Amino acid sequence: SHQALWQQSSIEDYDYTVRISCYCYPPATAPKSVQVRNEEIVAISDLTTGLKWEAGFSYPTVTELFGDIQASIDGRYFIIEATYNGTLGYPSYFYRDIHPGLADEEMATTISKLIIAEDGIQEEAVATQTPSS
Repeated sequence: SHQALWQQSSIEDYDYTVRISCYCYPPATAPKSVQVRNEEIVAISDLTTGLKWEAGFSYPTVTELFGDIQASIDGRYFIIEATYNGTLGYPSYFYRDIHPGLADEEMATTISKLIIAEDGIQEEAVATQTPSS
């Protein structure tokens, strides 16, 4: 599975760009740079303003995003779409719509430019995409 591929890589230190598409507080949907160390988010900056992001809207680690996908499956959401990086297995795109009768609860998360930080050296992951099955 894609999650097993990610877990086998044992990556705990990485940076990535995230963009959320939703009916949310507009600054929350601007692209963010997220820094993860020891599988914990240590810094988020707004790529539009260059400022540190300190608002209440949170962004997921890769492990948390896998959990969000599983929770959507378990919750039998109306629409669930996911695309995964073919090299490392992390979700590069995740869309969910809880129910067709609810308005404005849809959300999409896009992860790009994931860079592995190893011994202080950052290496950009190859961006090969594979659709979910």
